[in-house]
Amino acid sequence: MDEPYPAIGPEVVEAGFRAVQRADRYHPQLVCLNDPSSFGLYTKACHIYCCDPYPIPRAGGATSLKMVADFVDAMRAKWPTGPLWVAIQSHRNPPPVPDDSRWVWPSPAQVRCMSFLALNHGATGLLFYAFGDAYTDQEGRVRGSGFAYNAELFASYRELNPVLADLGPKYVTGLRPATSIAHGPDVDCALVVSGGQRLLIIVNPVAQERVASVDLAAAEATSLRPYAPFSPPLRGAAVSLPAFGVGVYELR
Repeated sequence: MDEPYPAIGPEVVEAGFRAVQRADRYHPQLVCLNDPSSFGLYTKACHIYCCDPYPIPRAGGATSLKMVADFVDAMRAKWPTGPLWVAIQSHRNPPPVPDDSRWVWPSPAQVRCMSFLALNHGATGLLFYAFGDAYTDQEGRVRGSGFAYNAELFASYRELNPVLADLGPKYVTGLRPATSIAHGPDVDCALVVSGGQRLLIIVNPVAQERVASVDLAAAEATSLRPYAPFSPPLRGAAVSLPAFGVGVYELR
């Protein structure tokens, strides 16, 4: 169920959850919420909890995407161990306005940044909303909102999705804190351990360049190398991340 709060109370959603379970106990049920004050209300009404932080304003100009991390942290506090999915904003927020310069999509870099922020903070699944949504504007024109209507954003998933397919299972089983390993203003870091592989994920959630330093001794490593194709190059044990940049590096 998408965003029942506040129109539909938890007791009604719980009743629907139980009814579906009786009819089909193998049918997974999801509740998605967009207000952190409601995150504690629907925990008995689903198998999968989901949040949809949308930090990109209709006219663009986002200065920070930390809202994604904050939402995941707040939901995980109420849902400590269950599957937690995040709807990543991949559309331009309705309603449409006549001037396309005032009605914008997230950039590929912003979508990538939001995805890894969510994973770094414990999300176990990602949704990309929306694909084909469209709306009629004030002049009667049908205007696309979903990423199907943005060729650049649509094409960017060809690079992002294989990396997520590779790293997703590793995140679910091997996410570790990395605050002692990587440092820098605003940067968000996580360590993912899978088998004998250790990956350091560094995210810059703000609209300004940030530099992260990596303490190889703290990581018990002697070197690191770029792992994902979009990772900025290393400068020794430091990396300069552009606005909303993401780097994935293998520790060795």
